Amino acid sequence: AAHDALRRQLATYFLATFAFSWGIFGSALAFDFADSPIVILGVWAPSLSAIVVTAVFYGRQGLKRFFSRFMATRGLQWFPPLLAFFLVIGLCGRYIGSVAAGTDVELQFWGWAWVLQVMLMQLLIPGLGEEFGWRGFALQRLQHIMTPFRASLVIAFVHLLWHAPTYWLGTGIHNVPAIWTAFFLLPWTILFTWAYNKSKGS
Repeated sequence: AAHDALRRQLATYFLATFAFSWGIFGSALAFDFADSPIVILGVWAPSLSAIVVTAVFYGRQGLKRFFSRFMATRGLQWFPPLLAFFLVIGLCGRYIGSVAAGTDVELQFWGWAWVLQVMLMQLLIPGLGEEFGWRGFALQRLQHIMTPFRASLVIAFVHLLWHAPTYWLGTGIHNVPAIWTAFFLLPWTILFTWAYNKSKGS
């Protein structure tokens, strides 16, 4: 019975997220406002939907518990290893891409101002906009139903599918061609699951 309740919540959450995001993305494509700030609401749909669905199922107390898990101090110690792992994934991707294209591996550092700009963007858009949903809502419930690895596979698949309309809008996931996206999205998702569990759900 408990698992059935979690499955209902997950189904409601995923449907709400896709309806909200794809509705905005589709409207932006149909009515030609892809460059409008309104599109950001579609990007923030995973977190916004998580908040709404939590309120529907659990009310004010549920929201209080939900936001109480957002503890940067508990998760802070896991930032350095996460950043290091992402750097390794990025370098491996650059190397594999260069080998596949038959070109030399070219590495360039664009400066700390660029790094800070990227970090701020990641915090405001996918960080606050998505992670309350994918990890804060969905991962927590999926891991009560299945193993962490299987939960990661589900989230990676849903995340990839959710991003599909952004390719029609010309951006996709970090401007990475769709055919390559799964190659970094899966290890990325597994790393996030590891960090989420290590930080006790922060």
